Amino acid sequence: MEAKIDFIHSIENIVETEVYGAKAYWLSWLFSKGFNVPFAYFFPAFPESQALNKIEELKENSMFKTKLLDQFKSKNEKFNIAIRSSGTLEDNSDLSNAGHFLSVLGNLDIDEILKAMKDVVQSNIVTSNSFNRMGIVLQQKIDAKRSGVIFSSNPINASKSECIINTIDGMGADLVSGKQSGKDFGERKNFNSFRA
Repeated sequence: MEAKIDFIHSIENIVETEVYGAKAYWLSWLFSKGFNVPFAYFFPAFPESQALNKIEELKENSMFKTKLLDQFKSKNEKFNIAIRSSGTLEDNSDLSNAGHFLSVLGNLDIDEILKAMKDVVQSNIVTSNSFNRMGIVLQQKIDAKRSGVIFSSNPINASKSECIINTIDGMGADLVSGKQSGKDFGERKNFNSFRA
């Protein structure tokens, strides 16, 4: 009998930051509040060697493909998916670490997904932070017309009463990687004033 995958949780329940990383926590929190968040599964922030072993075990577990990844099914045995970092020291109130860890987006087959999951876990090495454990968000990829990043404090003048929204046309991968500059919009902190 095949082992259950009880360590992977869906966005439908709020997860703990210490177990799944801060990005997973915040995505699940937004989902619970009724925000339109693309469906996701969360892989725990295990110590690196344990995470790599668990990912390797998924290769032999047909439930991973048939039960979990079917949410992201596209064509030709491929999955329209975003594989994102969710570090325990990422996206928190002290430090965002925005753009510091790997995300892989695409129409991927099962082997490409498992490799990308390993690559995301190993992207933690870049920071040399032994306290950060890397979880993974497996999320439905959105083919966006416009993408952006919001800075809750103005990164140019450090003003806490201003925020900056930086946007580009299309997918945001080039924006967060620094390959492309976006257009900045500055606002006083009145979140009711933002318009799409």
